[in-house]
Amino acid sequence: MKNLSFIFFGLSLICFVSCNDDLPDADLAYDSENADAPFLLAGTYQACARFTSAETSTLSGTPLSSIDYYFANLPQRAEVKVFGEGTTTSPGDELYSSNVTLASNTGWNTHQVAGEVEITGGDIWICLELLHDSEINTIGCDAGPADPDGDWLFSDLDNEWQSFRQRTNQNVSINWNIRANVE
Repeated sequence: MKNLSFIFFGLSLICFVSCNDDLPDADLAYDSENADAPFLLAGTYQACARFTSAETSTLSGTPLSSIDYYFANLPQRAEVKVFGEGTTTSPGDELYSSNVTLASNTGWNTHQVAGEVEITGGDIWICLELLHDSEINTIGCDAGPADPDGDWLFSDLDNEWQSFRQRTNQNVSINWNIRANVE
C-alpha cells in the first residue's frame, strides 16, 4: 500500500509538471498560463502588452526573435505587430507587422520575427491585431490579476486605447497571453 502511495504521488507530480509545459518561457511577459479568452464583438482590435523601459533596459541592444500568443478560437484575420515607445496610454510608431492568419492554430503559437527589431531599452508594445466578423473569443488571457500594462486593447468601435479593466468597468482583471523573446 505504501508503494502505491508513492507511485500515485509520482504520477501526480509528473501530470502537474507536464501541464505547465504548454506555457512558453519568455523574456518579456506579464501573463501566466491560459485561463480563458473574452468574447469581443465584431470589429478590429489590437490586444497589447506594453513593456516599459524598466522591463527592457537589461535587454537593450538585443534583437526581438519571437512572439508567443494564445488563440482560443481563430479570428478572421490576425497580425503580429510591434510598436515603439509612445505615451503611457498608446503606442508609438509601428516597428514590425506580419500577417499570421494562416500560420495560427488554437492554443499557443510562436511567430519568428523576420528582420531586425532591436530592443532599445525604451518602451515596446507587443500586439495582436484581430479582425472578428462576429462576436468570438480569440485572444487568450490568464486569470489575473492584471499588470497595469498587460491588458491594453484598441477597438475600432470607439478608436480608443484602454485597458481591458477600463473596458469592463474594473470587473475583469487579466493579462493577455502575449509574450516576447530576444536572441
